Amino acid sequence: MSTQSTFVSYRESKTPEQRRAYVDQQIALGNPKYKSRATWIQENQATIRVGVLEKRVETLEALLKAKTDKLVK
Repeated sequence: MSTQSTFVSYRESKTPEQRRAYVDQQIALGNPKYKSRATWIQENQATIRVGVLEKRVETLEALLKAKTDKLVK
């Protein structure tokens, strides 16, 4: 029987360094589930760029709203 009372995700129970070390270890062992960072970034480049653009748009929208709110007053 398990002594763990509630589920704790791996993401919450391990530090980023521990998670990165685990992935690096799995890559070194040849686990096909894990890809090198360079390969992963290359395959997900479009998604990463969209995320960056979305953040820029949100920032610009907030600035525009702040400026229009000042003009309306």
